[in-house]
Amino acid sequence: MGTVASIQLKLEESNDPSNLYIAPLDSCFGHGSHTESFYCEKTDSANVFHVYLNMSADVSLSEKEVVIRVFTDENSQLGNFVKLPKIYNWWNATLTLNGHSLTNGCSGIELEKDTSEITLCCKNIASPCDAIIHHMGVTQVKAKDCVRYTIPEGAIKDFTFTSEACGQPNLAHSYRCQLTPLQTGMDKESGSNDITLKLIVPVSGVVLFIIMCIYWIYKHFFAGKKNNDILYESDRTKFKQY
Repeated sequence: MGTVASIQLKLEESNDPSNLYIAPLDSCFGHGSHTESFYCEKTDSANVFHVYLNMSADVSLSEKEVVIRVFTDENSQLGNFVKLPKIYNWWNATLTLNGHSLTNGCSGIELEKDTSEITLCCKNIASPCDAIIHHMGVTQVKAKDCVRYTIPEGAIKDFTFTSEACGQPNLAHSYRCQLTPLQTGMDKESGSNDITLKLIVPVSGVVLFIIMCIYWIYKHFFAGKKNNDILYESDRTKFKQY
């Protein structure tokens, strides 16, 4: 059989590692050829070799433990387990704007009152991830992981928010948003005055209508009654004269 190296994956549900890759170690002794995925070389120490294995970064291998086991004709020897780095699925990357996820777009996201600052962050993706804010088609700010931007007062709120992993434009998520316009203190005061004026006009109309009704009642009832009393007194005077 000769000497064989087996790269094995530790499984959570089993004590027995599963084989990922098996390769003969003849290349370590200068016999045979290397492959694109496997490479072995001797060291200056006796019976010590360097073994290299190129593995595709699959999410299923994220933070898993692997080990190398060497088989000879006489026995086998197990090395130390090595934990693989965290492996991300780029499509699971998320962008957050002021703490709100943009996964489903910008619907429902509004700026808080009395603030003109927005914060864009990359989440669930390998670093470095650049967060980029474009305003009116122009890149305004770009920074790793999180970036802040102050919106100029009165500016049109047309933005594009982008995340870019490892400096690769093809690994990018992008969202175009129309943010709710900000109100300045003057705008709020003006809006308050508008409401006050709208309230004053109807109230004034109601008061004027009531005054007109009272005047009409007084004119047609009380004034008429007074005229009748005058006529009645005049008739009594005439009667006494006769």
